[in-house]
Amino acid sequence: MKDDANHDPQWTEEQILAADLTLSGVTIGAVELDVLCKTTSAVFEILERVWATQDCTLVNMKIEFGINISSSLSDFNLIGFMQVL
Repeated sequence: MKDDANHDPQWTEEQILAADLTLSGVTIGAVELDVLCKTTSAVFEILERVWATQDCTLVNMKIEFGINISSSLSDFNLIGFMQVL
């Protein structure tokens, strides 16, 4: 959850579900959270393998998700932040 005022603290899965977040008519429940987590892991693993071919280690990255007009999870944006060593 984007929270600039609090320096974007990390949330646990339990906190996300307990917050009962509703965005554009979509409540982020267990199914939606599962999609977000699996998508994030898959993207990280793919990029990690790609960077490894360049003898680099992907350490961290930021992905932002959104809700589209049809009230479903939209494609994600990989924000220009990746920490590679």
